[in-house]
Amino acid sequence: MTADPAATAPDVLHTELCRTLQIRYPICQAGMGFVAPGRLAAAVSAAGGLGVLGAGSMNAAQLRQEIAVVRDSTDAPFGVDILFAQIKADRNAQVVQYTDEVKALIDVTLEAQVPVLIAGLGSPAGVVADAHRQGMVVMALAGNVRQAVRMERDGVDILIAQGHDAGGHTGRVGTMALVPQVVDAVSVPVLAAGGIADGRGLWRRWRWGRAGCGWAPASSPPTRRSPTTTTRTRSWPSTRRARSSPAAIRASRAG
Repeated sequence: MTADPAATAPDVLHTELCRTLQIRYPICQAGMGFVAPGRLAAAVSAAGGLGVLGAGSMNAAQLRQEIAVVRDSTDAPFGVDILFAQIKADRNAQVVQYTDEVKALIDVTLEAQVPVLIAGLGSPAGVVADAHRQGMVVMALAGNVRQAVRMERDGVDILIAQGHDAGGHTGRVGTMALVPQVVDAVSVPVLAAGGIADGRGLWRRWRWGRAGCGWAPASSPPTRRSPTTTTRTRSWPSTRRARSSPAAIRASRAG
């Protein structure tokens, strides 16, 4: 079993997020599908961060089993990341309807009273009230300011400002530009996500006001310089054009 997650930590690292989630360090592990099962979530939570199960690649039975794995390993808080796919795309609809698969994952999470519910995709508006009645904290990803403001209006407790750096699937705005904008636009705590691979990246995000924490990938490979890497001022589109640029081609041939 783990030590008390609220144990004394350096004051500089003990942020509002730590107090809200009852964790020791302001570091949250991303609930990535296929690579964030119970063993990983339990290890991160036991170490003082927030471990998160990636439910996007699980069915309801598998999620129930992985929740049990975490609870057999630690008493520390942890979360479940669900992709909130909706049946209706109408943002003005009064009733939010989720797919049957998502409903099943939500039911398991609420039944198990998991401490933290995370929306890795879409809005958790349809389940926020139920989660709060159970004393759960609700978090959600946002790729731009408009999404962040809407999530706060939906009742989300903590926002994850995820930039283009985090795989490119959330939006076109880079993390460095996105996080300060979101911090200024909302009143709830904000996590920074995207491009965080080591302590230096975490420290830079911590200095951005309420973004005193990091939403880190399940595994971060060591960073190194590459002769084929090019620097561009635009964030989109970059991959294909950078790889086919004359400079990149010459560098790859020389390497």
